[in-house]
Amino acid sequence: MAIVWRSAEIAGFRTDEGAVGIATQRFSDTKQTQLIDGSWKATIGWDVIDYISDYDAVNSCPIKQGSQHPLNEYLTCTSIGVTENKLTKAIVIAEFEVTSLIDAGVNPINRPEVINWKWGKQTLPVDTDASGNPIVNSAGDAFRSNYSRNFSVRYLRVTRWELYYDQALASSYIDTTNSDTVTIQHTLSVGPGQMYFVNYAPVEEYQINSPYVKAMYEFEIRTPSSPNLTTLQARYPFQLRLVDQGQRGKYLDPNSTPTTNAPTMGNFWLGGQASQECRREVLLNGQGRPADATVKLTQNLYSVQSNTIPTSVQKETINGVTFLVYLIYAEQPFLPIGL
Repeated sequence: MAIVWRSAEIAGFRTDEGAVGIATQRFSDTKQTQLIDGSWKATIGWDVIDYISDYDAVNSCPIKQGSQHPLNEYLTCTSIGVTENKLTKAIVIAEFEVTSLIDAGVNPINRPEVINWKWGKQTLPVDTDASGNPIVNSAGDAFRSNYSRNFSVRYLRVTRWELYYDQALASSYIDTTNSDTVTIQHTLSVGPGQMYFVNYAPVEEYQINSPYVKAMYEFEIRTPSSPNLTTLQARYPFQLRLVDQGQRGKYLDPNSTPTTNAPTMGNFWLGGQASQECRREVLLNGQGRPADATVKLTQNLYSVQSNTIPTSVQKETINGVTFLVYLIYAEQPFLPIGL
């Protein structure tokens, strides 16, 4: 038996004066469909007679836009309208969807990021071997030449839609490394200092009033995995790491005019009776003094004064060789970016 609604009998529904619309449910257009993502959509149809306008035909039906589906509380009416008007009879269709999923496939902001991985090789200077031992000659001194090796690196590109291109973020983050631990795709944990922010830019040109911008983030990742790595070696693969060595140091010249006791720079000389000027770098102790206590300064063999380096410079000593780590890239927390 068909269900019949009379608009004049339903509270809250508008009918023009003298207009009496009669809506009979149209079961051929009443259905529910499950989508591939597991959600549902539904329609309910009516045949409407005795109406004056399409407006009255729609309002003769017991459903309004935003109403809940009578059989499914999760479905909401997103549209209702006349799909066919035969003058004496109109067909009205109401469409229902799960509103939490509406626009998910259309609104770019709701789309997941696109991930791209690449592996590459870089040739970089090294100061220790694969076991973490300093590269020095048999006398324990550093070589004049710098040595290098190939390292495997990963390049990560993340593309996503955003409401606008954030110039402030680009200025703050490009050419920085991560100060926090970042987990990528729930599997790869990247420790502090091992991720370098290469670039952040729009993928393509966009109009000034565009509601969305497709942006690209690019990173270089170095995760040192050699055995016996020290904390600093694992923590700062992108920063500048140097053997502490040199040919000059500071001393107090008693003959300086005026006598201010201000340190003066001078060349290192070997101590003893047959003193001679050093012709190459000597290892230092992290405070500007030679590791070899017999090394003095100038022909007068002045004692070498200690020197204070910036607190931001990290130091470590491995097998009697001191290394200095300079942070040439600023560090930023990467987690707030939300990738």
